[in-house]
Amino acid sequence: ELFLGACSVADGPSGLYVQDTGHHRVWRSEFPGTLGGLPNGDGELRAPTGAAVDPSSGDVYVADTDNDRIQKFSATGSYLTQWATPHPEAVAVDPASGNVYVPAGASVRKYTSSGTLL
Repeated sequence: ELFLGACSVADGPSGLYVQDTGHHRVWRSEFPGTLGGLPNGDGELRAPTGAAVDPSSGDVYVADTDNDRIQKFSATGSYLTQWATPHPEAVAVDPASGNVYVPAGASVRKYTSSGTLL
């Protein structure tokens, strides 16, 4: 697999994920295929720059940077949900609570696993 502008790697119980920003996708090692692709519909990505895996569920959160949102996928790669957040460039999951953290300038936004801002 060739990557174009891969920004980061996330590891979890459901595989290894590489954010392939230039190809607008997230590549997963444990199944053939990828998450995402152009243009901007549900489950499609534009310049993803970060991903995180919830170790308890295996769900994957992707910082869909140029679409100004976080997208959530199941451990098997199925699209689950999304929520808006301005130009996310990274995402992290607290393994104890399942809360999702997204840097936003000098602050960090905290969300529930379903995208409710806390």
